[in-house]
Amino acid sequence: MVWPPYEPQKYSDVGIPEDVAAAWAALLDDILGIESIIDHDGNPQPHYLGVSTDAKAAFVAWHDQLAEDLVNAPDDDVRAAWGKLKGVCLRIALAFTCADGVAQGQIKSVDVGTMRRAIAVTTWFQDESARLYADICVESEDDDKRDGRRLAEWIRGRGGALTVRDVQQYGPMRFRRSADVVTGLLVALSPQSCNHHLRAAKQFSRWLWRDGRAKTDPRHQRRALEPAEVARLLPTAEHGPAVAGLAGHVRATLYRLVLGTGFRANECRTLVPEVFNLDTQPPTVTMRAARVRRDTGSNGPDDTPRPGDGPCGVD
Repeated sequence: MVWPPYEPQKYSDVGIPEDVAAAWAALLDDILGIESIIDHDGNPQPHYLGVSTDAKAAFVAWHDQLAEDLVNAPDDDVRAAWGKLKGVCLRIALAFTCADGVAQGQIKSVDVGTMRRAIAVTTWFQDESARLYADICVESEDDDKRDGRRLAEWIRGRGGALTVRDVQQYGPMRFRRSADVVTGLLVALSPQSCNHHLRAAKQFSRWLWRDGRAKTDPRHQRRALEPAEVARLLPTAEHGPAVAGLAGHVRATLYRLVLGTGFRANECRTLVPEVFNLDTQPPTVTMRAARVRRDTGSNGPDDTPRPGDGPCGVD
């Protein structure tokens, strides 16, 4: 799924070189000409292409990172789009292997180089789908919000930095208004611009990490909350609105549990009433070791409020 930003299409006499067009057509003909295997009953069967050990290891690492990204996806629409990328990556690897095979005269198994190329392309699709949904999944807008969003898109397509006078002189006709009106639209763009730059920064951080230019993924660096942060978080949640179907007081209790045990979101989803023992001092939560990260334990400040009268322990 792609939706490239609009850019002015200026006149050019340069077209696709004939040799490039001919090579592309020949490649497609060769791929389409791959013959199926005929079984004993005369029925066509697909070729079986294996995956090298290194290629599988690269795919598994990317697959598990995608699983983390799905948990942290900004919304359900993006999560649904990303969920289809597992199969997309393998299909792209298959297409690359076939293209390389017909060029070399022999189709072999998927090697690690081909898998990494497929992962790079699939990661680009992942980033592009997030950008696309952020641009088009806009809930009901009034005229001013719609004009502001379209003005932001127009400005981004021209480098992202324009003055009020630029908009008045060169912008779309509907934006060639008085300076006060244009200034008001530009001021209203501030939250949208911040969100756009935040998405771009996250995409850049992901690329740095996956390209080996950063040792860790800056997007997933975590730290323990300071006592002052906890003191603000809990009452804010307690008296706040429902989020993800959880009322404020329920979220506050869940936060206390997480602060007292160090459980991750997916680990909390596995908890059932039987694992809680509220009659002991302190109360405990028991989880099977296979589900607990190695660093699970009490990581909240000593004075953090817990469920019950005492601190919440973990077996």
